[in-house]
Amino acid sequence: MNGYTGVGKSFLAKKIGKHLPHTTVFHSAVIRKELNLQPDPDNEKLGKYSFNLADSVFIEIVSPIVYGEMLKRSAKIIAAGDNAIMDGSFSYRKQRIPVYEYAEKLSVTLCILHVTCRSENEIRKRLKQRKSSNNSSLDEAVMWNSYQSTVKLSETVINDTCSDGSRPCIIRYDSFTRITDIALISEKYLSNEPIKHLLKILRDNN
Repeated sequence: MNGYTGVGKSFLAKKIGKHLPHTTVFHSAVIRKELNLQPDPDNEKLGKYSFNLADSVFIEIVSPIVYGEMLKRSAKIIAAGDNAIMDGSFSYRKQRIPVYEYAEKLSVTLCILHVTCRSENEIRKRLKQRKSSNNSSLDEAVMWNSYQSTVKLSETVINDTCSDGSRPCIIRYDSFTRITDIALISEKYLSNEPIKHLLKILRDNN
């Protein structure tokens, strides 16, 4: 998964996980809590950092641990012959490169689901709902500036290349319009069975 805060990545990841056979979803927020890396003023190392890409603690200390663990867990699932979904923003190329390298090394089918939301009013609404409910372990980033920081500082996945110079398989999905865009998928991926199944799930979501 890839996309700004509040665009609907986790909601979509859970939906895909339910409909794509033999699939486990790993949420970065859940892993962060399991590793006790939450913002905490009593934590001498981390302190009460914010879910903001401008926060150096969040980006330079917390995120590398969380994304590394998410890839490690996903690799175990994939080694067993099943599918894994890594649900995180993956805002920076340095967070995505290890995933590309892993997939290339083991010839694993990799697809990036680049999730967007055309309506910022809808994103404001979703963040407000997160803040008021405070029920889900996935609803960490509730502030508008968290969304703004991802818009301002994220490195677009569209410019990424693999080691051979080709572009990774990227599907764009707008959670507001529910439009699936396959313009960034090369022909070699369109005949791939897991990719075909994923596209069917996304289109059935309309």
